[in-house]
Amino acid sequence: MVVEMYRWIGAALRPQLQAANLQPVQITELETEFSKIEGQKASPTRYIRSQQEKQAKIAAETVQDNGEEDVEEDEVPQEIDPYELAAPVDILSKLPKDFCEKLEAKKWQERKEVLEILENLLKTPKLENGDYGDVVRALKKIVQKDSNVVCVALAGRCIASLATGLKKRFQTYAGFCVPALLEKFKEKKQNVVTALRDAIDAVYLTTTFETILEDVLEALNNKNPSVKIETSLFLARAFTKTSPATMNKKLLKAITAVLTKTINESGTISCVC
Repeated sequence: MVVEMYRWIGAALRPQLQAANLQPVQITELETEFSKIEGQKASPTRYIRSQQEKQAKIAAETVQDNGEEDVEEDEVPQEIDPYELAAPVDILSKLPKDFCEKLEAKKWQERKEVLEILENLLKTPKLENGDYGDVVRALKKIVQKDSNVVCVALAGRCIASLATGLKKRFQTYAGFCVPALLEKFKEKKQNVVTALRDAIDAVYLTTTFETILEDVLEALNNKNPSVKIETSLFLARAFTKTSPATMNKKLLKAITAVLTKTINESGTISCVC
């Protein structure tokens, strides 16, 4: 049954299997079976009455006036987004009641401990609706002001997971995350930079370029070369995920002017769009 489900919905089934807490040996056995049917297209062989009528109508429309049938091209199967199949998970009720207070603890180990609790809760593909404002603001504060790089990296990863789990519902919080993430690129520790990259990329997918334009321009004008470089690299990644139709002349003119200015600045990378 599971193998047949995979034939129909493909890779979108994998997150559901992971959530089912199967044993590693069971996962291995299933993956072996999946590999045998990889690329096979499933199609229905029987229809209910309403579907039969629909199929008959489609078949009739393909018959040309001379009585010959058009040769139909194989339909390209639509990929199913695993996110759409996932059940939303409520993590807010599972957080410690003093979550925000613990993030203010003087000992970095205590802050790290509560951040790890959140990170583990966020290991789910889809989050339930809710007010995440206090959580996001607390994470933003860690990114901005915490002196411990381990805590900063953890906060960055949590922001990325929140954005991924909420998708467009995270847009409400994107506005005050972006400037904090970009400005923190002054940190040179690789674990922090990697976490910040993942966070800013995930947050961008929840919002629009126009919404974050001012924050991006400010970061490109930052005196710190690392902030300029990482912001330019972020733009290069963001443009590959942006529809040209959304980039009007006003936006392009604003961003091009700043990028052109940085081309000759020593140590700064400008992305060519």
